[in-house]
Amino acid sequence: MKRIYTLLTFSSLLIFSACQKDGCMDEKAINYNSGAKKDNHTCKYQSMVHFWFDETTSKNLQDDQIVVLEFYTNDRFLGSCFTSEYLSNINQMNAMCVSYKSSIPVGMQEEVTYRVLSESKDLIFIGKLTLFAGDTISEQLIY
Repeated sequence: MKRIYTLLTFSSLLIFSACQKDGCMDEKAINYNSGAKKDNHTCKYQSMVHFWFDETTSKNLQDDQIVVLEFYTNDRFLGSCFTSEYLSNINQMNAMCVSYKSSIPVGMQEEVTYRVLSESKDLIFIGKLTLFAGDTISEQLIY
């Protein structure tokens, strides 16, 4: 009888531990799992780069007959905007026409190479950024 009781107790522990759900338990993470009972360290955080330029750069680009900018990150087309779409101050970031988004695990980083071309495919800007989990970078382009 004692063996049966021990066997039942051991079996119950195995079943209970097998039912525990592992996952990301940080509510700020984009892959937060509200049903997780144990953190498995897989949390990912949204990271962003906002590309912007001011009125002076806008005017200089237009003076050189550059009307549209095409944005590429890591050799992938991201989007385009008119050179007349400048920001008058950094607080207008939600009005910027091009942003890069990435999901980065905690403790990790991503190298982001960007190129900005004119409508005639001339290279106007080029650069490299290091983006960490949860970062938001505002990259001002100056021409």
